[in-house]
Amino acid sequence: MSTHFLTINRLERVLTRGGVEAFDLDVGVNLIIGRPNTGKTKWLQTLDYLLGDAGDNPYVDDDDLEEDISEKYSVAKAHISNGIDLDVDDRQIR
Repeated sequence: MSTHFLTINRLERVLTRGGVEAFDLDVGVNLIIGRPNTGKTKWLQTLDYLLGDAGDNPYVDDDDLEEDISEKYSVAKAHISNGIDLDVDDRQIR
């Protein structure tokens, strides 16, 4: 019997004005590093939101940003594989 792992291959945020921002992940441990206020935490909150976090939408009422981020994005997506099939989970942001 083989063991299958849940793998998150890619996160996407669809811009309301067209286009997509994407964050690709490799199999194994991924380090997310960068300067402050460049979106590292927001990508992790996006993943949490896509996996069904019962808390608030991370894109609404974000007091830390000058621009209301819920106006910038329309949909968030995660490309998730279980070793056999690939699934794309998406949720409306606004």
